[in-house]
Amino acid sequence: MKNHELLRLQEGINNVSNIKGVKFAYALMKNKKLIDAEIKCLQKGIEPAKEYQEFNQKRIDLCKSHATKDDKNEPVIIDKNYVIGNQENFTIKVNALIAEYKNAIDTYEQQLKEYENLLNENTELDSQFYKMTIDYLPEDISAKELELIAELIA
Repeated sequence: MKNHELLRLQEGINNVSNIKGVKFAYALMKNKKLIDAEIKCLQKGIEPAKEYQEFNQKRIDLCKSHATKDDKNEPVIIDKNYVIGNQENFTIKVNALIAEYKNAIDTYEQQLKEYENLLNENTELDSQFYKMTIDYLPEDISAKELELIAELIA
């Protein structure tokens, strides 16, 4: 099992956690605790450095200040993107900002590549899963729901 599959399994556990059954719930929660801790460790790897966070906040502020405003003087956003009024002026300023924070941006891009590689590595966590036998499974669980948590079933 690859590290990125833990994200899917975490979502699967969340999707079936409302199904009743004491043994089933117990097994889910033991595995959820294990998976959540591992994912938290993985996500620490993509936390941007303070300098990159500074860059990103300045970039957002720049977008807001150059965005077209609506009748309430709020920036216009379409498809999660600010609608920029004076594109030429904005481009000059954003390019200057990128140049100023070039090292922080490069470092963060490298960090993202390393994180992607980490997600594609095998996890050893699957050997620690608390496996469920058939008697743990509630009668009303569907095949689709079982598929979400297949790695947890012995």
